[in-house]
Amino acid sequence: MGRVGALALMLGIGSVLAWTPAALADTTGSAESAASSVASTGVKSATARPRTAATRVRGGGAVGMSSAAPKHDSTNAALSTGSGGTSARNIRTGKVTVVPSPASSITAAVAAASPASDGNGAGSAAEPLLGAATELTNRASHRTSQTATPAASTTGAPPLAFATASALGGFTLPVGPIRAAIIAAQAYIYGYPILAVQRVQSLLGPLNTMNINTSFASADAAPFWKAIGGGSRPNVNVLYSLASLDLSNGPVVLSIPNMGDRYYSFQLNDPYIDVDNYISSNPTAGNPIGGPGPGRYAITWIGNDVDVPGAEKVLVNYSSELMLGRVEATTADQQEVVDLMEQWTLTPTGETSINNAVLPSAYLSPISVLNAISLAMTQNPAYPTDTYASELAKLAQIGVGPDPNDPTTALQVQDTLGPISQLAAAISTQITAILLPPLTDLTQKLSAFQHQGWAVTKSNIGDYGTDYLYRAGVALVGLVANTPDQALYFPGLLDSNYLPLKGIRTYLIHYAPGQAPPIDDGGFWSLTVYNSDGTLVDSSTLNVYSNGPVVINPDGSIDVILSQVDPGDPNSNWLQTPAGDFSVYLRIYAPGQAAADGTWLPQPIQRTSGLFG
Repeated sequence: MGRVGALALMLGIGSVLAWTPAALADTTGSAESAASSVASTGVKSATARPRTAATRVRGGGAVGMSSAAPKHDSTNAALSTGSGGTSARNIRTGKVTVVPSPASSITAAVAAASPASDGNGAGSAAEPLLGAATELTNRASHRTSQTATPAASTTGAPPLAFATASALGGFTLPVGPIRAAIIAAQAYIYGYPILAVQRVQSLLGPLNTMNINTSFASADAAPFWKAIGGGSRPNVNVLYSLASLDLSNGPVVLSIPNMGDRYYSFQLNDPYIDVDNYISSNPTAGNPIGGPGPGRYAITWIGNDVDVPGAEKVLVNYSSELMLGRVEATTADQQEVVDLMEQWTLTPTGETSINNAVLPSAYLSPISVLNAISLAMTQNPAYPTDTYASELAKLAQIGVGPDPNDPTTALQVQDTLGPISQLAAAISTQITAILLPPLTDLTQKLSAFQHQGWAVTKSNIGDYGTDYLYRAGVALVGLVANTPDQALYFPGLLDSNYLPLKGIRTYLIHYAPGQAPPIDDGGFWSLTVYNSDGTLVDSSTLNVYSNGPVVINPDGSIDVILSQVDPGDPNSNWLQTPAGDFSVYLRIYAPGQAAADGTWLPQPIQRTSGLFG
């Protein structure tokens, strides 16, 4: 590997692990006990975006949003001030305010963040293949207003704005291999979610089209849900739908029939996997849109905010959104639910672009991955700009992200770094890709140690702010995660003795009278067993479901036995386990207050057999 390779290896590991300590700080307090599908993967002095002005859109008007995100093109004359800023109309008042343009914000941050150069050498750059990223994608822009053109080559010329001036003459030096390796690891973590989203979009057909799955998840079926998080840990109590939305030319109207008293939700995720809004049967203070139906909802990008007569406005921050639908169903009423789903419609009010998202070739070099991240970031400018300006400035130092001088142009790593720095960045990126899965698994296990065997995740799930490592971990495990007010997820990973769950043993989950998972009206809870790789167990008893045939003891308690062989106990519920390692996931949809505020947590999983079965 050589000295540069060894150095990049250490720096890549260090850059990832530097974000880890805060992941271990979860407690059972109300703020940190709200759960979802991934245990915390850490945070580097990061905070979630508060649900206040200029961060989040909720509801039909302006819930926590004070300015519209403008298009980054010269044709949007109504939003351009021509003075280094952008005028944005306040959604609530209609007033026009001036905010810094992305270019000026990023350029200023670059100047503030540029470190002293650690030098660079000469030599040929190596780009080892990155097997861990074989399915990441470069998505071509689907709208003219945000077309990203790779930066022209600057070979032979010093890179602009990415190196500090020397005190001995004012000349510029390129970013050296040490700094390049550190930033490359951070760039991979930052960009992993957006490439994962674009991979999903590439697997779908035309934009603004509802793709519905009329079958339940199963262990052997060709899974529709493979588009989401690689198909791991699907819910077997809902039927899914999925759509990739293009809102650049106008709102898209979602129409639904009366859904009765069953749980449903349409989750709108931005390209960085933050939840922008919901339409659900369980309206909350943070996500107030929805109800039983019927309803018409105009999903509207804040950069093209127009009214649609007869439709409730649902504001989102980006023109490209991923909409995941879930609707509660059982085998008994499956056809009834399918009939309802087939009445869902998506109607664009403007022209729909062609879905140009494509899967990359089977093998990508680490530099190609960084360039793909750069293009994706440029096609989907981070909003609000001031939240991410310092991170964008840092990544731009190695040629990742939009060009500070022209935000419609994507930087390229090879045009910014010298050969040795490229080699260091490539190795660091590859190491980071290899480390992300085991690090995510480790932090889940550590959270489980802290919470009686059940991993408990952070309250900023779905609204990550600058918590980039946590966001990447969620994207790895499940990609599209609910916010805690809509659903909570508790991965059961260890027994009451803090040992991994194994199929050779027998276990008991016991809910005392009145201590079953708390749910609001219209909600439900379920327990589902998964193999160690996140796939479903091949069994007809892989799920216990609160709205299904749950056996409840005379005193109101509930017992769930986990074992390979049917215990033959008519007074208990049986979950069949595989022969090897496994996990059991508790899901709570429309969680009750006690679960939402963390005063209720799952009790330990009791081992009822010997250590060896």
